[in-house]
Amino acid sequence: HNDGISNGWTVVPPMANGNYQRSNNSTAILNEGGNEVENLAQHYTRIRDEMRSIICSSIPELNGSDVQVFMESCKREMDFRNDTRLAKHALDKAVKLDTSPEVIAQLKENLKLAEDGLKQAEAVSFSSAMPLLDALDSDEVIGRGGALDDVFVSFKVLHDAQPDRLAKWSDNGKNKARKFLVDQLLGDLPLMRDMLLNGGAKDGNYGDAMLILKTSAHAAEQRSRIFYCLALGTSLEHSSPMYYFDTSTYIRPVERYLEYEKAYLNEELDPLFENMSAWECRWITNSDAPNDQAAWMRRMLGNYRPDLVLSSNYDWRYCQIVRTDVRYKVPEWTSRPKTYQQLISGGGKCGPRAWFGRFATRSFGIPSWGIRQPGHAAMTHWTPHGWCLCLGGQSRENLWGGWHTSWWGKRN
Repeated sequence: HNDGISNGWTVVPPMANGNYQRSNNSTAILNEGGNEVENLAQHYTRIRDEMRSIICSSIPELNGSDVQVFMESCKREMDFRNDTRLAKHALDKAVKLDTSPEVIAQLKENLKLAEDGLKQAEAVSFSSAMPLLDALDSDEVIGRGGALDDVFVSFKVLHDAQPDRLAKWSDNGKNKARKFLVDQLLGDLPLMRDMLLNGGAKDGNYGDAMLILKTSAHAAEQRSRIFYCLALGTSLEHSSPMYYFDTSTYIRPVERYLEYEKAYLNEELDPLFENMSAWECRWITNSDAPNDQAAWMRRMLGNYRPDLVLSSNYDWRYCQIVRTDVRYKVPEWTSRPKTYQQLISGGGKCGPRAWFGRFATRSFGIPSWGIRQPGHAAMTHWTPHGWCLCLGGQSRENLWGGWHTSWWGKRN
């Protein structure tokens, strides 16, 4: 049973055939005779491809009728999804052209029928997938905790990191400190698993994630679980550089970690912060507010509206400040770069108000995720009873609000 890449460049069978060792300058892989056989990028690529072959050759044969039912249900779902998209487009176009109420009413009915059909088709697709997923999950080789579990973990990290990029990150091994971090990562299966289970390194930047993690978490594992989760979540999310609000200045990930560590030790954060997972910590420390503005928010709200800090209604704890103090109007920015404090006096429409709500919750250690709806911006955030939507349209039929579509990030 392979345990990943360890002991320098030694690869444990069945990951590779033959014994390979590291050259003196760490830029090439040598065989036992001392001859160069591949460079670092080729080495990573070969190992990734061998792991892919092992995984693909180990996939069990699935029940043919179950596969057919699943494929047919997926096609039906895609047909309804396309019908819904066309019906929505037709309705939007009719509204813009100020079409007669009768035609619009019919188009709304068409959209409702398409959405109802899509909802039913999605349920069928889900139920038809379960026999296949159960068969894969229970397989003793590729199933959960199976013989190839470690291979899946190592393959996923190498695949997302991309062999060429990973080799380039350490200057093809010439940067010994960086290459040592890559060696550590690829030889540490529990850490790779932790990273994957918490969303993976942003944009596959596992080298930078390791650099941030090792710099910020020097003592986290020995002190408390929350410090490790905070360090891991910060390293994964900030492995792709982020900028402070309205600036071209990079957020320093280690400083961000230390700021939240200090705030936690000073009891400035929400009491439930200590229970957050690394994945949830990602959506706390990814705030684009400078650390001093986050500290201002905690002081200001504690002095000005302590009732919002102590509210038992977690749906609106902290972010209720938007409703009471950020006027809905065209924003007035009084200086550059813009700051979150300016929204208290300058106001803003849906976008700036959602920004301020996310800023408030994250400042107190509550994960927040933005959400967009057609012509509108809102926010979602963590609560003890699940994530909730704030500042957006809501309805019982749609968990994410009254609009037919809600999304965040790239829309596809």
